[in-house]
Amino acid sequence: DAAAAAAALSKFTMQRCVAAEEHLRGALVMSMKHQKDIDIKTLSSAAAAQNLAVFLKCRADVHHLGGDIGEMYAEARHLYDAALEVRTSKLGSVHPDTVATKFSLAELLTVLGDDDGANSLRQEIIDSLEDIEEEDHNAETAK
Repeated sequence: DAAAAAAALSKFTMQRCVAAEEHLRGALVMSMKHQKDIDIKTLSSAAAAQNLAVFLKCRADVHHLGGDIGEMYAEARHLYDAALEVRTSKLGSVHPDTVATKFSLAELLTVLGDDDGANSLRQEIIDSLEDIEEEDHNAETAK
């Protein structure tokens, strides 16, 4: 029966989704094992935070998988903000990981209706890429 098969698939998908979220949360905790408090301060924890944020945003985007969409988006926003802060301070604003976090955060802000915030981040990305292009051009002409 098609309805029973669909229900079984939905249950299986939800179980896999819960397992994936547990794994990503565990990875975030493990990345902070040497810290006294739960705070994203290292590049390792920033990477784990970004992975969990991507998952939470995707899960909220596919809202039929259950859970509180607003809470998932809010947590994803917090994780992206924390990852961006760490990556910007440790890697700089033009590093590919920092740019990737800006891009992901901009996509989330668009979903949340903050077009000004999203466009501001997108402009930062464009400005960063233009700066890199100019540096590369200057390096080539100096040869």
